[in-house]
Amino acid sequence: MLSKGNVMLTKLLVFLLLALPVMSHATELEFEGTPEVKVQVMDGVAQTEAVAPQKAPEFRALVVREGDQFYWASRNNVPLIKRESGAYATYVAANGAGYVRVLIPAMRKLHDSLPPDQRKRGFLYMEHLINQMGSITYFGK
Repeated sequence: MLSKGNVMLTKLLVFLLLALPVMSHATELEFEGTPEVKVQVMDGVAQTEAVAPQKAPEFRALVVREGDQFYWASRNNVPLIKRESGAYATYVAANGAGYVRVLIPAMRKLHDSLPPDQRKRGFLYMEHLINQMGSITYFGK
């Protein structure tokens, strides 16, 4: 017969064994980007504007990884599906809400090795959001 202490110890061990798979998948930052330009399309009309540097952190793109799963942390943790093609990795929202496209690490290293004046040109990512019958796309670094 098990004593009260042994029963508690057994319950604790069972709990830890069941919780272990959950605890082993720490959340890791997969990508973080800060927008510089916003393009909004509504009713077939496109409007482009610079994102003010003081407002940019409010609109940053965050993708996190938990084990083999990806989440759009900056958009209510929407599950993402990662696809790589050529120089880009694209994280597509499972619910159809949009996607985040970034340079793969090898291309990012190439970009980072460019002279500073060339690094200033272009963007390292884009974040595309579906907004009713229009869209919002951020471009940034």
